Amino acid sequence: MKRFDYYDPQSIHECLELLGGNTRTIPLAGGTDLIPRMRNSASSATALVSLRRIEELNGISTNGVLAIGATTSLASLLRVAESHTIPAALCEASALVGSVQIRNAATLGGNICNAAPSADTAPALLALDGCAIVSDRKGERKVALAGFFKGPGITAVGQVDLLTRIEIPTARSGWGSCYLRHTPRSRMDLAVAGVAVAICVEGTSVVDARIALGAVAPIPMLAEEAAQRLIGKECDQQVVDAAVALAAAACAPIDDVRATAAYRRHLVSVLAKHAVLKAYARACASEKGAL
Repeated sequence: MKRFDYYDPQSIHECLELLGGNTRTIPLAGGTDLIPRMRNSASSATALVSLRRIEELNGISTNGVLAIGATTSLASLLRVAESHTIPAALCEASALVGSVQIRNAATLGGNICNAAPSADTAPALLALDGCAIVSDRKGERKVALAGFFKGPGITAVGQVDLLTRIEIPTARSGWGSCYLRHTPRSRMDLAVAGVAVAICVEGTSVVDARIALGAVAPIPMLAEEAAQRLIGKECDQQVVDAAVALAAAACAPIDDVRATAAYRRHLVSVLAKHAVLKAYARACASEKGAL
């Protein structure tokens, strides 16, 4: 590993000042992806700015919205999931990232800032209509997750910016969500395809829906036409099959060493069907007060 400078600020302001001073200065959260890349000379970073001592970046609060600090570890998110009513899709996605040891270090902010097309939490946050709060020295701005990902490894967070938290609308009665993925191994593997679904019902009719796909396009993506097909209807077989077909048609997978494009498209069909039905069942149970 090449030599690098290391900074340990205690405030967001101090961190932003450091990030603005060198184009190859990079924030360090959990480091589960960045450190291996530096060891393999795959990163050009000459300085790291640790986020571990900045208290404002860590923790979960509910005040109109569910706000999750960028350096909140996936393990700690899962530990408080019930008390903070973390949506099922985000819990299921977080629980699939790496191993127990990795989840203890890996952060929610790091997982989305890494911007891997196969990132598990990204489709979940997209389906949940999440947004990123990004700060620079002039203040902070809100970026919808639908516009956050710009390409593999590229996000709306610039060199002098810092992702401070992720916000999700507070769960309410009638909402249900689900995240499913396929991997060759059950653990410690990257998604070959992933699907997240969030559905809101009144009675048994869908009044809102979002379907997000991972690992089947250059960026995590919404299948908007597929979600629209569910609205105003009950999720019977005909409706679900039509939505699933639209989701599979919307993605843009590639052939690589892990799967062919055709196989990934097929996986979207299979995963989306199960995810829609599970999210719908959870939404109906929630609407009846069973969740």
